[in-house]
Parts: sequence; C-alpha cells; structure tokens
Amino acid sequence: MSTTTDLSQEEINSFADNGYLILRNLLTPSETKHLQKWAQEIHDLPRTPEVPWMPYEVNNLPSCFSSTTSLLPPLCPLSNTHSDSSTPKPQEVNSSGARVLCRTENFASHHAGFNTLLRGPRILCLLNQLAAEPMLLFKEKINYKLSGSGGFAPHIDSTAYTHIRKIKHLTILLAVDAATMRNGGLEVVSGSHRMDVPINRKDNCIEPEWVAKATWTPCELQAGELLVFGSYLAHRSGANKSAEDRKAVYATYNCKAEGDLHEEYYRDRAREWPATHMRKEGEEYATGALRYGFGSPMLSVASGAQLEV
Repeated sequence: MSTTTDLSQEEINSFADNGYLILRNLLTPSETKHLQKWAQEIHDLPRTPEVPWMPYEVNNLPSCFSSTTSLLPPLCPLSNTHSDSSTPKPQEVNSSGARVLCRTENFASHHAGFNTLLRGPRILCLLNQLAAEPMLLFKEKINYKLSGSGGFAPHIDSTAYTHIRKIKHLTILLAVDAATMRNGGLEVVSGSHRMDVPINRKDNCIEPEWVAKATWTPCELQAGELLVFGSYLAHRSGANKSAEDRKAVYATYNCKAEGDLHEEYYRDRAREWPATHMRKEGEEYATGALRYGFGSPMLSVASGAQLEV
C-alpha cells in the first residue's frame, strides 16, 4: 500500500461544502481482496467472555444465511482453533423474522491488517488534510448487512459520541463489497453538517418531518472505495433487498489534540451496551440502547420484527 493519500484543493473544498467526500481509487484490486479476507476473519472471531472485540451476534443459523456462513463454531484466525462459545443472544431480526449477525466492534488493536490500515499513514494523511489537524482512531466497526437485513434510520453520529467529549469527528466508510441502493447503501443530505438538524430525543433519530423534506443523495460505492463524512452529516441506509450479503467497515477518528479516546469509548460501550454474549439476563441496557443502538437493526430484537426505515 502507498504510504500517503494527497487530496486536491478541489476535494478539500468539496468536503467542506458538502460534508462528505468519495474517493474511488483508494485501494488496488489486490488490496481490496485483502480487505475482504480481513473482514471475513473478523466475522469469524470467537465469541467468548474473555475476548476484547465486541460482536453483536446471532444465536441460530436461519435458512437465509449465505454459503459463506460456516456451520462450524467460529474459527479464530489468530489461533487456528475453534471456539467453544456459549449460545449468544441475537442482535437483529431480518425480513424473514430470523435473527442474524449485525456487526463487530473494537477489533483493530487485535488484527494486524486492520490495525495497519485504520491507524496507518494512508487514511490518517487524508483525514489530517480534511480536518486541518492530526487525527486518531476513535472507534471502528464492521456492519454485516446480510441479505434481508434491515436498514439504519436517518440520524447524525454525534449523538453517540459527545458523551465522551464534544469534539470533532470524521468517519470513513470503506466498502468491503459493492454498496448500492438495492443492498442498503448509504444516503446523505449534502450540506446538512451546517444545518440545525432536529433530533427527536426519544429515539435520537432525525425528526420525520425534516427527513421528508430533505434531499437525499445516494453514495453508491464499489468494493475498496471510500466515503468520508463528519459526525453532524445526516445519513441513512435502507434494508438489503438483494440476494447477496455485503460488509462495510466504518472507522471514526477524533482530533489528536483531544487525546487517544479509543479505550475510554469502548469502556463506556462495554458497560452500557455490551457485546450480546456478555449481557446479563434481565438487564434492559436502556441507556446503551438510546446512546449506541438508536435507529439501528440492533433494536429489532426487542420488537421481534424488522424495523421499518
């Protein structure tokens, strides 16, 4: 991989005006294949009490799973041994009523490839240019939007971050697989980072009246392409109505001047919205649901049905 990414002044200005930027040539085809391999490795990590990563996971194997879903217990690529994980609680209900894997968080420090990519000079260089100051990795996740899985309601990300500190954040979306409107790709409202976007504090999502009047722009991506946006940009994504599963890496960064907040963020998340296999029976995690689960398919488990977005 090349060591830096130099942006043109036109790209920097476009990001400042629109609140987002798409980079089509960040990864080579060979690097994209590595990205896809790494994402599957994270998907297959074991789910036991001692692991530091945070899977929001499935407790059964519905018939709608793709052929890439192993019938064996998860294989850990770091140890080449199968885990003896206890049955995890489900975290999303899809369009067929089946409970499926939704995402994994907090894995970069435990995977050499992702650690190099997400904390390396290529991505940090482009973010430093857009922020006009050095940035550090704040959090990371892979969303597994399996075929039939639900979308994410219109929202802004700052709602889930400012309890740590009211600071500047930038997020990258790195497409592991092609993201289209058919399979639930992202839509944004250009320039909304400069608007007073109304948030309904009952669910932390954008007020429906504003959503209906806004102009939503599709951000379709091919595998290996990247979208950058800020934590105050309105965005949403629909359900995956295609026959194919797709994955996407999201990584959020904060200003280096504010310090390394990665561990602080995940300590709070582990307490308020833990990985599903770490949850205590009878605990509702209401604070975490509002802070970290708002507008997402993760809340579909409580309702027993796929959320309408």
